[in-house]
Amino acid sequence: MSVEAQTIDTAEALNAISAAWRDLWRRARAATIFQHPDWLIPWWRHFAPGELASIALWRGDNLVGLAPLYREEATRRLLPLGISLSDYLDVLIAKEDSASILREMERRIAQISCASEICFPDVAPDAMVLRLAANELVDSKSPGQLAPELALGAADNPLKNVPAHQRQNLRTAENRGRRRGCMIREVKPEELTSFLPALLQLHSARRRELGDAGLADDPRVPPFFADAFGKLSHAGLLRAYSLSCEERFIGGYVGFLHADRACYYFGGFDPAFSFESPGTVLIGHAMRRAAAEGAQKFDFLRGGEPYKYAWGARDRQLLSVTLTRQFSHADLIS
Repeated sequence: MSVEAQTIDTAEALNAISAAWRDLWRRARAATIFQHPDWLIPWWRHFAPGELASIALWRGDNLVGLAPLYREEATRRLLPLGISLSDYLDVLIAKEDSASILREMERRIAQISCASEICFPDVAPDAMVLRLAANELVDSKSPGQLAPELALGAADNPLKNVPAHQRQNLRTAENRGRRRGCMIREVKPEELTSFLPALLQLHSARRRELGDAGLADDPRVPPFFADAFGKLSHAGLLRAYSLSCEERFIGGYVGFLHADRACYYFGGFDPAFSFESPGTVLIGHAMRRAAAEGAQKFDFLRGGEPYKYAWGARDRQLLSVTLTRQFSHADLIS
């Protein structure tokens, strides 16, 4: 059966394919949380920084490919939905007959791109977008950000690859927390509406202390998080933990778990409790829980902050990819 293309250029059309999109995400190669419809549809709802120009590929009633793109207003470049707040950007391609689907996607992207660039600034080394450039698109790659990750041990020894001094730091922090009555609990979906604002406040206060912008400094981010995290939590993909001490919220963790990879997205803690090292305690807890659920990698996502390497994380090099249309001789003389 041949592949038919659909251009998605309205929010209504994007919402209309959500069920088929969710099914494709489960069948796609190299899919991450950041290509899930429960992440990208809320992102478009709250940001919408240009004109939708996404491409859906269908084989009968089955969605077999999706390039979630929009055209940036200022530059007219094509960019992926979720840019900036998504750590990994990519297209979705069904595992079955992926070569022919990739060729059709390349052809369709070339048609809508004209002379514009298609830019993917944060691409993982196994991303499907790296396989697009062949006949009609030319790709240019450059080193992007680093995304440190740690290989987890089995459930009975999840921290075996964490350096001995960091395991000792974790034990010390946990002992200090126990003496003050600190407790970690999993955040339920219905608790996110109160948990997220409190965590964002802690996170942003810490970032401003370091001279950086906090996530909550953009007023669109908190409602986006509430929307996306709520949906991902109900889908079983979110992992959120709250740390309290003396009946006071002192820290939180938000991450994802999909396939064999746990991802730490963001967290925050009350500096008044620095002696108890809430961040260390929460990350250690998240690693143990991830291993118990079968995760083999703990992904710290973008950024080379020193604390990630204290856990023994090793760099994974992301790429910045730009695709441009390859014009034929006939195009150039017409």
